[in-house]
Amino acid sequence: RGANVSPSALLFDLARGDASPFWPQFTGRAVLPLADFGALLANWRAEAPRATITELFDRIAADINYKAYLDDGTEEGAERWENVQELRRLTVEYESRPLTEFLENVALISDQDTLTEGQNAPTLLTLHAAKGLEF
Repeated sequence: RGANVSPSALLFDLARGDASPFWPQFTGRAVLPLADFGALLANWRAEAPRATITELFDRIAADINYKAYLDDGTEEGAERWENVQELRRLTVEYESRPLTEFLENVALISDQDTLTEGQNAPTLLTLHAAKGLEF
């Protein structure tokens, strides 16, 4: 906090372990998970130029064990995992396009875009969405 270091740069640097100048500033149990995540980010970043979007998506989901995290055996957990699978299906549509294009387009998709006509439910709009600030 207060340093002119981006969070991603800090994580990449912490991945170097005690060779990082930031290592002594973190204590106890916090430093190892941060360093591990920094190493994951570095690996994904290195793999991104040669992997397809779907391959990268699958690798990230597997590396962080995202299915186990989301799908806790409840109906809500299964729905959360199905949302992730829907996002994965979208990656296939962007196989021949750049990752940045996929991310830009996915960021523009909202629940508002997926509403079905005639659904017997109210539509809510936040002030942030009305101003175009919701992202």
